[in-house]
Amino acid sequence: IYLDPHFFADNAEMQQEISRFISYVKSSRPANATGEILMPGDMEARSRVVRQRDGIELDDNTWHQIEHTAALVGVTT
Repeated sequence: IYLDPHFFADNAEMQQEISRFISYVKSSRPANATGEILMPGDMEARSRVVRQRDGIELDDNTWHQIEHTAALVGVTT
């Protein structure tokens, strides 16, 4: 199945329906008392905000690999 995202983005009636559906789903009772109802993309949006604010954590091995690759192509740190 293929859905044209432009149809949904440019369709005010569809946007309202999507908003109503999201509100309906999020009004559900979570599976556990401390849980929350999330929609696809919610966690990614949260991560993006944190990463834009704090940067992306890299372990030492990954950073050394980046430095090594940069040196191979003549980029110095």
